[in-house]
Amino acid sequence: MKLLPAVLVAASSTLFSAASFADNFNYNYLQLGAAFDKTEFKTGNHKPDFSGKGFNAQLQYSPFEGVYVKGVFSRRTIDQSKSVGITRYKLDGNTTNIGALAGVIFPVTDGIDLRAGFGIARSTDKYTATGTIKGNSKQTVTKTDTNKTGFYGETGLKFDLGNWGDLDLLYSRINKANYFSIGGNTPITENLGVEVGYSFSPKGPNRERFGSLNVGVRFYY
Repeated sequence: MKLLPAVLVAASSTLFSAASFADNFNYNYLQLGAAFDKTEFKTGNHKPDFSGKGFNAQLQYSPFEGVYVKGVFSRRTIDQSKSVGITRYKLDGNTTNIGALAGVIFPVTDGIDLRAGFGIARSTDKYTATGTIKGNSKQTVTKTDTNKTGFYGETGLKFDLGNWGDLDLLYSRINKANYFSIGGNTPITENLGVEVGYSFSPKGPNRERFGSLNVGVRFYY
């Protein structure tokens, strides 16, 4: 268990010899936010998309210069009906993700940092999908109840935007699903900021495309 911190510190100390950290990047924060989603599912020849909403939280801490640990939690719910052709679909359920990772931070320039980390995450999908053809009272019901624990990794760039705050470009992979995210943090006070971002995933377990607008607050410590 003591091997991972030692490896991270050794790797980061080698990388940091070529550059210096941006003084205004703070990797110690708690972020709480709301998510507004659109998820596409495949059923037969149709791909209906459903709107959802949720809550997410991130806790990040840098115990040493160039090293960080991160914990994430998100819960998203869908309860919507949609008609596609002569079929009316109803989807009710939720997705929960919880994960943790450890990584290193490499300063590319005075205003750009590159970071990468890996860890483990657990994803839970619980949905009930109902399909009803117009003029036919018979319903087709499909239930999904899965729990998966697997790889969680991320890599990305952080850009200093001066008085406007900073911008994150991030690629992450959670349990066989790829996510591409962009997020901007604007400081309000020394210890408080507003975060706005968007995430996109082209495909994932039990679904097709996924997009999410995230709005939250970030508390620095």
